[in-house]
Amino acid sequence: MYRRIDDFIADWKNEDLMTSRIFSAVTEGAQDESIHKDVRSLGFLSWHIIQTMQMMAIQVSLFDASENIINEQPSSMADLQATYLSLSARIGDAVQSKWLNSELEDEVEIFGRTMKKGKLLAILRDHGAHHRSQMTVIMRVQGMKVPGIYGPAKEEWEAMGMAAQQ
Repeated sequence: MYRRIDDFIADWKNEDLMTSRIFSAVTEGAQDESIHKDVRSLGFLSWHIIQTMQMMAIQVSLFDASENIINEQPSSMADLQATYLSLSARIGDAVQSKWLNSELEDEVEIFGRTMKKGKLLAILRDHGAHHRSQMTVIMRVQGMKVPGIYGPAKEEWEAMGMAAQQ
């Protein structure tokens, strides 16, 4: 749970960079490939991250439901990445301009339950990380190089002349 908006913004910007790295590492055209009937595609997961960010921001009045809502899924990973980055920046700006540190203990209603604003921000951050992790597994199965997120990926260890950790 966040107690300071500046802490959220710092984490949010860092998560942006990592999500952007994942989106840009998806081989164009591979985003719609299915590796299994019960596994979402990379394009679906990318779009789901974007849609959920937007929906959560609307539900807690960070965005007005009428302002520049993104309804159509971009067809390319480059466009998904640009859409994600634009929306993420808007969320960061809205949190900074509409909420105060003293309000992060206030409760908001979302998805039929109430939670503190500071907790909502943590869930928003973690939701993207959760699906980004799913994306890296799918990328590996599809034979793509995966960028390191919270530490070096296999190829990055190798580039440093070190054996990848097992």
